[in-house]
Amino acid sequence: ISLGLVGSEMCIRDRVVEGHAGNAAKLGRAGGVEVLVLVLRKYSTATAADTGVVELLRLTCAILWKATSFSTNADNRARFGAAGGVPLVVGLLRRHRAGSGRLSMGLLQEACTVLRNVAAGAEGANDNHARIGAAGGVEVLVDVLRRHCASGSAEFLLHSCVALRNAIVGSGNAAKAVCAGGMLAVVALLWAHCVGGATVLLKHACAVLNTMTTVDTATVKWLRGSVGGVRVVVDVLRRQSAAGGDMRLLEHGCGALANMLRRDPESQAKCSAAGGVEVVVGLLRRPDATLLLRLWAVSVLVTLADNSQEKCGAAGAVEVLIDILRQYCQNCAPGSLHLLYSVCGVLWRLTKNHDANTFRCRAAGGVAALKAVIQAHAESKNVVLLAQLALDTQQLIQD
Repeated sequence: ISLGLVGSEMCIRDRVVEGHAGNAAKLGRAGGVEVLVLVLRKYSTATAADTGVVELLRLTCAILWKATSFSTNADNRARFGAAGGVPLVVGLLRRHRAGSGRLSMGLLQEACTVLRNVAAGAEGANDNHARIGAAGGVEVLVDVLRRHCASGSAEFLLHSCVALRNAIVGSGNAAKAVCAGGMLAVVALLWAHCVGGATVLLKHACAVLNTMTTVDTATVKWLRGSVGGVRVVVDVLRRQSAAGGDMRLLEHGCGALANMLRRDPESQAKCSAAGGVEVVVGLLRRPDATLLLRLWAVSVLVTLADNSQEKCGAAGAVEVLIDILRQYCQNCAPGSLHLLYSVCGVLWRLTKNHDANTFRCRAAGGVAALKAVIQAHAESKNVVLLAQLALDTQQLIQD
C-alpha cells in the first residue's frame, strides 16, 4: 500500500473532523461512505503483520466514525449498513480482537467507535441492530471486553462498552450478550476499575449491565448471584456517591442492582450483606437525587424490605421514605405516581409486623404523610391501596 493512499485517508479524516456535520453530510451524499466500505472489503483479511494495511483500515474506520457520529447524519449510518459495512467491521474486530500490538489496538478502538455510532438510536430507526446481531457482532464485542477489561485503556473500553450497549438496548441482542458471557465481562471490568477508574467508563459499564440484567431468564438469574455483580455494583455506588457521583452513573448502577435483585433471594442476601441497604438509603438522602435515581433506589428497597426490615430501619430508610412522600405528594406526573406507589409499598413492608419501624414511621410523621397521599391521589387506586395498607400498620399500635 502506498504512503500516498494512507496520506489521502488522513487528509479526508482531518477534513471531516474540521467540517463537522456539514462535511460529513457532503461525504455521504457524494458516495463516500460506500467507497470507504469498499476499502474495508478489499483489505478486510489483513493480519496484524500487515502494518501498512492495518493503519489504512484504522484510518478508514476513523473516517467512518466521524462521518456517522453526528446526530444529523442518520443517513450515513443507514448508508453504511446498506453497503454491507456492519459485517466487515465485525470481521475486523474478530480478526484483530487479540490486540497484538499498538496498531491492532488502534484498529480495534476505531472499529468499536463505528459500531457504537451505527447502532445508535432506537431499534427500527435503521436495520443495523439486526445486522450486528446477525454478523455475530454482539458476541465479538463481549469477547473484546473480556480480553481487555483489565489491560485496555479507559478510552478503548469506553468505546467498547458504548458499542455493546447501543447494539443491545431495545433489541433482542441483549439475550445474545448474556449468553456470550457479557455479564461476566462487564462485572470483571467493574472489578478492575471500581477503584480509581474513570467515571465515564464506570457509568457506561453500569449502563450495559443495566440493559443486560433486564433479560429475565434462568441463565441471568444464575449469573446475577454467581459472578459478583451485586457486590461490585454496591461497591461502585458506595465509592461514587462518596465522591459526589455522576448522576447517570448512579441511576444506571441502581437500575442494574434492582434488576439483579428481582425475584432472587440469594442476590438480595448478598446485597444486604455487602451494605447495599445503607448505600441505597444514602442515595435517597441526596438533595440532588433525580426522580429516576429515586425510582431505581426505591425499587432496590422493594426487593430488600421483607428480609432486611431491621437493617433498613437502622439505616434511616423509614424517615427518608416519608420525606419523599411529602416531597412528591402533590405531583401527579406518571413517574411521580409510580414513585409514590413504590414508597408506600416499601413502608408497608418495613412496618408490617415490625414494631420498631412502626414507631419510627409514626415519629417521623408517617400517618399524616400517608393520609395526605390518599387524599391527593384518591383516583389512583393502586397508590391508595398501598398507602392504606401502610397506614393500617400504624393504627395497630396505640399511643
